[in-house]
Amino acid sequence: MEISEIMSDLNRSDQYPAIVTDGSLTVDYFNKKAESLIPGLRAGAAIDELLSFCDRDEYDGLACPMTDTVFCGGDEYFCTVCPVKSGIDAGYVIIIAPSADADQYLSMKAAVLSEFYGREKDSPAGMRFEACLRLAAAIGKKNTSAVDARAMLGDALNYYCRLKYGDTVRQRFEIRGDDVVVMTTGGAAASVLLFPVCLQLSSNGFCSLTAVYDDNTMSVRFEFDPCKKLRGNLSLFGACRRAFYRTLGRESAELYFISRLTDGFDVGFDEEKGKAFITINLKCGRYNKLKAHSEDFICVCRAAADYMAEILAV
Repeated sequence: MEISEIMSDLNRSDQYPAIVTDGSLTVDYFNKKAESLIPGLRAGAAIDELLSFCDRDEYDGLACPMTDTVFCGGDEYFCTVCPVKSGIDAGYVIIIAPSADADQYLSMKAAVLSEFYGREKDSPAGMRFEACLRLAAAIGKKNTSAVDARAMLGDALNYYCRLKYGDTVRQRFEIRGDDVVVMTTGGAAASVLLFPVCLQLSSNGFCSLTAVYDDNTMSVRFEFDPCKKLRGNLSLFGACRRAFYRTLGRESAELYFISRLTDGFDVGFDEEKGKAFITINLKCGRYNKLKAHSEDFICVCRAAADYMAEILAV
């Protein structure tokens, strides 16, 4: 695909920081948004000297767009990395999503994938594109409802396990906490999306979830035995997001997106238990008249499970 086609799509060159590099990731061009975001950005600079990418090793020989998390100073951002070829020249277009808007994550990711692969329903990329849109629509609904946490999350996560692993014989999770909680649709999506991320970070493919509702806030805490790579990164970076992002590599973009859906997001390592954890908090407000909207949560859970199954299949 031509660089001009990528940069002009949806006026993206005006909306997002964008950088064009050659095949060795040396900067050729950048727009004003990128110049404002990245100190020292200039033509001829090596991009690795300016930005730190979580999955940099995957870029060499990249044949299709990928997502990543990038650090600029002390801030992290979602980004897409698009390989381009014009004549005999090969290079990359790197587009960074502003951290304050989770909806831009979905729109950019879907736009890039559809631009490269088309929107045909029978293609894997087309299905991924449709899943992104379904998830975006579900998250857009801010319904707040009382739900049976074990029943709702258990059904959603078992549905994911059937899609991913083809059976339900092995127990991959345990749900604890309050029987009934108040949850938003965004919280339901974040909880389902976080589950496979935690499985990837665990050493044994198992995690526990504790769901609690208190003081108008819904909290879901995932705990798991950290894998060897995560333990190494925790020793190197400390119990911070960067250690988790580095361990996940390409999937760090999923964890970053989940953090944007929440009102509070925390990661760390519990020395006493020997467990790594990821906690999400969602402010649900006072909800006196509890009324279930099961159809909304079914939509969220199916969209989230379809989305993650498609992501992991690529």
